[in-house]
Amino acid sequence: PAWAAVPTYCLAFTLVAGPYLTLLPSLATDEGTRVRMSLTGAVLALVGLGCALLGGPKLIDAYGFGALAWLGLAGLGLTVLPATLLLREADPEGEPAAGGLAGYARELKEVAAVPGLLRFLIANGLLQGGFAALVIAAPFITEALLQEPRAATARLNGVLFVGMLLTIPLVGVSARWIRTGGQIRAAAATGALTLLVLGGLAVLGSSEAPAPLRWAVGFGLLGLPAMAGMALPPVILAAFADADGHDRQGAVFGLNGGAINLGKTAANPTGVRAVVLGVGVVFLLAALAFPNTPEVPPAAEAPETPPHEAVAA
Repeated sequence: PAWAAVPTYCLAFTLVAGPYLTLLPSLATDEGTRVRMSLTGAVLALVGLGCALLGGPKLIDAYGFGALAWLGLAGLGLTVLPATLLLREADPEGEPAAGGLAGYARELKEVAAVPGLLRFLIANGLLQGGFAALVIAAPFITEALLQEPRAATARLNGVLFVGMLLTIPLVGVSARWIRTGGQIRAAAATGALTLLVLGGLAVLGSSEAPAPLRWAVGFGLLGLPAMAGMALPPVILAAFADADGHDRQGAVFGLNGGAINLGKTAANPTGVRAVVLGVGVVFLLAALAFPNTPEVPPAAEAPETPPHEAVAA
C-alpha cells in the first residue's frame, strides 16, 4: 500500500542520496575544486536525467507509473550497489565517534548552530520543494495550458535539459567572479522571474506570443535553477561541514536531506496556474534566503621535525 511504500522509499532514498552527494565535495577542501568536481558529477548525472526527462512521460503514457518505478529500481541497483561494494574508505583520523544516539543528537545541535546553515536549509528546502511541485505539474501544464497530450511534456523536458546543459559552462566561468551562494541566488531569482511571467500571462490569457513557444523558452530558462540546484548546494554544504574545523559531513548532509524531504512533502499542486505562480514565489523566497558560502579555516599544518631529531629517530 502507498502509506507504507512512500515513507519507505523516502527513507531509503535519503539514506542513499545523503552519503552519495557527500562524496565528491568532501574530496576537496577549496571552493573552486569543489565546484569543478560537483559540475563533473552533474554532467554525468545529466545523462541519466536526460533519459528520464525525455523518455519518462512516454514510458508512463505507455506502461504506467509502475514501469517507471521498476526501471528506476534497476538503475539504482546497477549504479549505486556495485560502487558501494568496490569503494574502500580510509578510517577517519582525529575525529571521535559521535557516541550513539545522544552523541549524534549533540552533534546535530552543534551543527545547527553554525551561522547561516539554518538559512541554507530553509532556502534549499524551498528550492527543491518548488521543483518537485513543478515536475508534478508539468504534464498538467501540457494538458491544461497548451492543450496537448501529456506525452508532449517530453518536448518541454527536452528544452529544460538543453538549458541545464548550457548552464554547466556558465556556472564554471562565472565561478571566477561570483561565489557559490551568489550563483544559486541568481539562478533561483531567474527561475522566479520566469515562472511569475509565465504564470501571469497564463492567468491574463495573453496571446502576444504562441503559448508553446513561450513555455519552451521558459523551460529553457528554468534549466539554470534546475542545474544550479542540483550541482551547487553540495559545495556549500561541504563548506558548512568544515566551517568549525571538524569533519561533519554526515550531520550536515543529513540535516539537508531532512529539509529537502520536508520541502518535497509540502509540494502538493492544487491548480496549474496557481502552481506556476506559487513556485515562482517560492523560488524568489529561496533566492532571498540563500546565505553566502561560509569561509573554511585553513587546515592546520603539521610542525616540521628538526633535522637532528629526525636523524636521532
